[in-house]
Amino acid sequence: MKPTKAFTSVWSCTVFAIMLIACLVVMSAAFSPALAVMKRATPTGTIDAGYAFVNEVIISAAVLFAFQMMRWLHREPLQSIKLTASASPYQIVIGGACGLLVLSVLEWLLHTLGVLTVGVSGQNIFWLEHVGVMWAICFLLTGLCEEAVFRGYLLETLANGIGFWPAALITSGLFAAIHTGNNGENVSGLLTCGVYAILFALSVRVTGRIWYAVGFHAGWDWAETFVFGTANSGLRGEGHLLITEVHGSHWISGGSVGPEGSVVAMAIAGILILALWQYYRRGQKDNPVLADPAQWKTSKQTARLLPDVAPATICAATPGRQGHPGQSVCEPLRDSQRIA
Repeated sequence: MKPTKAFTSVWSCTVFAIMLIACLVVMSAAFSPALAVMKRATPTGTIDAGYAFVNEVIISAAVLFAFQMMRWLHREPLQSIKLTASASPYQIVIGGACGLLVLSVLEWLLHTLGVLTVGVSGQNIFWLEHVGVMWAICFLLTGLCEEAVFRGYLLETLANGIGFWPAALITSGLFAAIHTGNNGENVSGLLTCGVYAILFALSVRVTGRIWYAVGFHAGWDWAETFVFGTANSGLRGEGHLLITEVHGSHWISGGSVGPEGSVVAMAIAGILILALWQYYRRGQKDNPVLADPAQWKTSKQTARLLPDVAPATICAATPGRQGHPGQSVCEPLRDSQRIA
């Protein structure tokens, strides 16, 4: 009996997860002595940019190796398992700016509510320039790896078998689960991680790429750690422009988790999800091809927007002269037009 699409997608994700975990374990064991020395040099509950950079490079290598193994198993290039698409610096920059802006708005709201105070760190400005660049590189690697895994391979593979929204909920739950080991993490922080993961998944649904989510993820983390000097998933980074002190209810301030542990952060994420979903639905209504599933295979725009129905070919109708019908011309769907 031929396995169902749901079984095949779940099995592929399981194999990928096993390979990724195995790669992470092996590489972590290989570099653990060096990481242990670097970690001992920083106070408990904090992390410096050098240690974070080395750690992210190790994780990136493990993720890349796992993807290459899946490529070998599938006997296909990475593009055909819908992980990659042509990188869009524009979407990364816009996503990063949005992440920085949303975190800044959250900080302002929490300050207005009286649950945190913000001051200047007073650290050496020349040292901060170096640290700021290091943190930016680290968080770009973080965003790239986590989005490629959760909103790239896992989301796309599961969505092909069980549908987009079930896949988005499952991968968002897994994304929240990987943060449980962080020092200072709590229930509110994990819930917020899950909600923002749904936002990132929806951004992939709308744009057809992971790059906006990569930028938002990196911009948010950079703003938390370097700009405002808050905890990031329970960890504080060494070197920051500002310093933030929290007080009052941890459900509002975020407590040891950082601002992402605040219910205000969760509410902002909910508003962004609703706004993005309305934007997506409005695009479907404005374009009758998007609204009619029967016409999905005739739209190049749909091939970019709808991961579940991206066709193997693009067909376009050419207008005919008066009294003469037009012609339908089809061409293969290039990898750069497929969903990331």
